Amino acid sequence: MKFKWLRDFLVPSNKFIKSNEDDTKEKNLDFEILELLIEIARIDGHLTIDETALIRSFIIKSSVLDVDLIQNYIENTQENTSLSKNINLIKKYLTKDEILEIVFELFQLAFIDDEIHIEEERLIYKIADLLQIKRQEITQIKNRVLSRTL
Repeated sequence: MKFKWLRDFLVPSNKFIKSNEDDTKEKNLDFEILELLIEIARIDGHLTIDETALIRSFIIKSSVLDVDLIQNYIENTQENTSLSKNINLIKKYLTKDEILEIVFELFQLAFIDDEIHIEEERLIYKIADLLQIKRQEITQIKNRVLSRTL
């Protein structure tokens, strides 16, 4: 659209005017994604400074999560035995491209220490499968992350 910037300027967007319901939905969605990130970071048995920094960068991007409470999020987020709540919210509210971006972020987190633990990879594949991402797409995302880290 040629004058999209003008329409965006004249027509209020949800980014600036949100209802309480939108705020709650966004907050819940960001918490669900945060839980997935924490789960990936924790699954190999230790949480590195680099993993914490990447999780912190996600929180900073969020307009509803508080970066000062990162340690509290990490320490008080229970180990997830069921991902269905996270997955259902993500599938309900995010586009396919946004879901692919989440899978990319999960792989980035797993590779942040220049190696991927088998449990991290298994969990990412499980999450991506539950999000109905094709194996070929998962592999492409993984390879994209690998090529950036080499």
